[in-house]
Order: sequence, then structure tokens, then C-alpha cells
Amino acid sequence: MHLLVMGKSAYSRVIDKTPVPITIAGHTAQFMRPLISYALARGMAVSYAYPLRPSGCLMLDPRDAVPDGVVEVPFNDLSAQKAPLHIGWLSVEASLRQAVERQGGIDRVFLPYAFPLAPLLAALKEKYGYRLALFLRGGDGYQWPDPRWVAETLGDAGHAQQVCGLYKESPAAADFVGVASKWLGDVVAGHGVRRHAVVESPAAMWLGAGPEPSWDKARFSVDPGVVRRLGDLDVSKKWVLSAGRIHPDKHLDLAADIFASAGLDGWQLVLSGVGTGLDGLATGSLAELVAKGSACVLEVPPRIVHALFQVSDAYLQTSLPSGRPSSTHARRR
Repeated sequence: MHLLVMGKSAYSRVIDKTPVPITIAGHTAQFMRPLISYALARGMAVSYAYPLRPSGCLMLDPRDAVPDGVVEVPFNDLSAQKAPLHIGWLSVEASLRQAVERQGGIDRVFLPYAFPLAPLLAALKEKYGYRLALFLRGGDGYQWPDPRWVAETLGDAGHAQQVCGLYKESPAAADFVGVASKWLGDVVAGHGVRRHAVVESPAAMWLGAGPEPSWDKARFSVDPGVVRRLGDLDVSKKWVLSAGRIHPDKHLDLAADIFASAGLDGWQLVLSGVGTGLDGLATGSLAELVAKGSACVLEVPPRIVHALFQVSDAYLQTSLPSGRPSSTHARRR
């Protein structure tokens, strides 16, 4: 069986002297990497299509690598944020056709997120004879069936119904539609989108070569994949972790305010994520905490993101939609 996984750049590597960074270290990367490893372990022929020149939410991990045996078929002209409206359809189809030529056909295509590639892959099913598995994992993917959200996003209420109709044709044409949670399934069902099963994002895990090392704060802090954006890790303190894309909608400022008001001596706030939205966040409580060594902002790659959870002492969640303050949750070990 030949499986094609089409998605974001979930591995960091260099191709023909060109650095190819990880697009994002979140749910999509954590979903794609175990999926590819699983398919290889079952003896499948695996092709992997991804944007060769992504932009936004980027990081490089010098110890990362694509698993042996995977046929890489990157497409070339994705030039905007993680959900571009103007992706080059011809380049994507050329990538798909290259996979067909190198592997002798395609049996299954897995798209770990829906927007923006789902309409194209659904339209090409009959042409290339594959079955399509489509996954709705949150983010923009589950909002495109909502005409009101589309009208606000595009600024064009006149086309919202047509855009929603086109988008909803993709899950209707897919052979399998998975959703990340029952709640998300109920949301899209309210807009007329069917789903077959709840497929949660797997827990982050070790996917490096060889046996996993024993993690502690000192080992984690010196790993070359960890990039400091603000401040530095203090291994002598207990860590309160708040993780997510570095973006205003993750409420990192709220995490800093909560931590500062708690007055926790001997603790450090560790804000972990990937993104380009840090400029407007390094103010107020966060700036004061960083200056005192009581907070830092890191980028942590998919290869070892699970280790950060292992070595942290508490977790602070501030990225839920209602933000302030009822959606704030804390977990302490």
C-alpha cells in the first residue's frame, strides 16, 4: 500500500544545502510524525508532501531528520502564513504526481488538517484513484463551514455562502473524516459537515533515533533544538509551563499576569511555542518577569516537546476561546 501524507513541514532538515524548517510544533506536527512512523512500521510505502519554503511559525532543529524510507515530494511556492488562501495548486498537484511516478500509484492520501488543501485533494481523487482521509484538528479548519466567520474573515459577505459550500464539498467527498474532539465534531455537524470518528491528537512522544535519553532540566536546557526567544531557563527553579503558538490569541500576556500575581518564589514561568508574534507581547508583567529571571520564552521542536512536559512542575493553560479569566486552568504536580 502506498500512503501519501500531505501537510505542513513537520521535520527539520537540509535539502540540497537549503534549510527546511519545521512549520509549527503543534497538533499537526505531533499527529503527522507518529502517523508516518506507524505506516513505515507496517511496511507501507510512504510519500511525504510539504511546503519547501514555508513562512511564519518557523524553527530549525539540528538533530531532527525525516525517517529513513520516506519519499519526499515537496511543493515549492507556499509563501504566506500557515493557512494561505493563494497556495499554488499546480505546484501541489505536481508534488502529488511525482509521488505517483516514484511509487507507482497512490492508494491513500492523509491530510492532517483541512484548510486550505482539502478542496484540491478532494477534486483530484478520481483523477489519481486514491482514497482520502481528512482530519479537522481545530484552528481555521472547522470554521470555514460557518458563513458568518467566513464573511468576517474575507470581508465579503456576498461570497461567504459560496465559499462555505465549496469547502463543505471536501469532507463530503472524503472517504474518512476525523475530528480532534467530540466538541469539534458537534460544531462542524451544526454546519452540515459529517464526521466518521473522533481522532485525538496523540500525546507527544520521543521520535528520535535510538533509545530516548533520561530527561531532566539540565539535559533539556542544553539541547540544541531549544531556542531562547526571551530570557533563559533557570534549572535551579521549579517551572510553570504555558505552551502554544507565540501569538496574541494564546494569551501569553495573561499567563504572565497570573504568574506575577501569584508571587511564587523559586518558580519560573516557561512560555513555550513557535511563532512570529512575540514583538507585542514582551511588555508589562512578562517584560518585568524576564528582567528578574522569573520568566523565559522558548521555541521547542516536535522532537523533544514531550520532554518539556516531563521536566516541568506545573502547567498553566490560557489559550481557550474565552480567555479571561474563566478559561484559565492550572495543573500542578
